[in-house]
Parts: sequence; structure tokens; C-alpha cells
Amino acid sequence: MVSFGDPVFGASDAPVTVVEFFDPNCPHCKTFDDTMNNLTDQFGDRARFVYKPIPLWSRSINQVAALHAAVEQGHFKDMLDAQFARQQRGGLTDDQLASIAREIGMNPDPMLAQIQQGAYQQQIQRDRELAQAAGVQGTPAVSINGRLVARRAKTAPCLEAMIQRELENS
Repeated sequence: MVSFGDPVFGASDAPVTVVEFFDPNCPHCKTFDDTMNNLTDQFGDRARFVYKPIPLWSRSINQVAALHAAVEQGHFKDMLDAQFARQQRGGLTDDQLASIAREIGMNPDPMLAQIQQGAYQQQIQRDRELAQAAGVQGTPAVSINGRLVARRAKTAPCLEAMIQRELENS
């Protein structure tokens, strides 16, 4: 489930891989981000955490592309945090994304050019297909070592227990 260009945090050679599928305009994803941050802090030395932004709505496509550009410039988490902080109905405009890029230390010009040229469309489509093949029906969705976690089990205690069990079985 890990592709070249994915934002990955934690131990690169870890026996446990946690993948989150999310949309930057999803209010539930914004709330769930705290859980992912806590899991990364708790298990980051023994597990790897992969972020897969997938646009559920057309208004999210440019925001997802901006996240991919942020990976290339080493600012993924800053871009994600800023997009969640500014989450609004209808999504963020390209001007707002450029403003965020400047604020977090990115060069917005190549990012905007890549967005306009559709530079990330193949990666976005590949991640959408991967999500569909994994059985993702909404966001946020979490997979641990290739197994999709049930919606009801996406609480911090449940996810902690699942990750711990995977670590013990590795």
C-alpha cells in the first residue's frame, strides 16, 4: 500500500504499517488527525504511518495536489495541519493554498504550476483505486498491515491495541 511519493512517518523498516486514507475537506478527518498524531508519537519508533490523501469531492483535488507538492518540498505535515486549520465549506482556493505555502516555508510557484498542469493526477487516481480495492467507503479510513479497520474500531484505544497486537505477532 506504500507508493513512491507517499508521506511516511515513523520507522521505515517497521513490521507494522498503518495507512490513513483521508480527504483534507472531511471534518471527521480533521478530528481524527489528533488520533493519528498520537499514534505516531506512541508507536513511531516501531511502526510506520502512511498518509493517502484521496479527494472525495472535486473541490478537494487541488488541495490533495498541494499536499503532494508539499511532500516534495518537505512540508507535508505543515501543509496538512494548515489545510485542516482553514477547513471551510467549498474547499480552499489556489490563492489560499499559495498563501499557506508561503506561511510554511514552501515556494508556492512550482506548487501552483504543478496543480494547474495536473502533475499529480496519476498519483491521485492510483490512490483512489487503491482505496477502492481496499474497501474504503468513506474517510477517514485506516488500514493496519493491509487490513481495513472497521469504522467503530477507529478509536484511539482500539487502534493502539491493534497496533500492539501486530507488533507482538511480528
